[in-house]
Amino acid sequence: MKQAEELSDWYAFYTFPRAEKKVAELLGKHNHEYYLPLIKTLKQWSDRKKIVIEPVFKSYIFVNIKEHFIKNILPLEGILKVVHFGGIAQKIPSTELNYLRLLLEYPDEIEIQNHLQEGDRVRVIQGPLAGAFGFLSHQNKKNFSINIDIIGQSIAVQIKSAYLEKLTN
Repeated sequence: MKQAEELSDWYAFYTFPRAEKKVAELLGKHNHEYYLPLIKTLKQWSDRKKIVIEPVFKSYIFVNIKEHFIKNILPLEGILKVVHFGGIAQKIPSTELNYLRLLLEYPDEIEIQNHLQEGDRVRVIQGPLAGAFGFLSHQNKKNFSINIDIIGQSIAVQIKSAYLEKLTN
């Protein structure tokens, strides 16, 4: 009896902040099938506005590979780890990625939610406070206030939601 050929699956990999496009380029050079969902957004700085193309899911990229090849992806520059639960790499159903592709055909209908709630423990992942930990104390559509404990004193800071990562526990 002929053994069925092992099929590849989609896996999510966690990247360094703002390294998603560089990782995608490296994956392409190594002939790996990947998916980096991108969306156009209007960014505003103090002196200008600009439309930029950025990842839908910050610090994530999807790769279609056989499970035993995950170890070949991990050493690539910009990759931190494969998304796993209980030590097992989690497969992403291709149907979910197909739905995401369909949704991105109508970007005006999409609003990215980051699932942060008041009281969540967070870590700042970008900006001058990168590495600081705190608790989310207030939120509006674009900015969040977090309380950061410095030398036993709490300080409230306004920060963009894209600069925050929710921590478990």
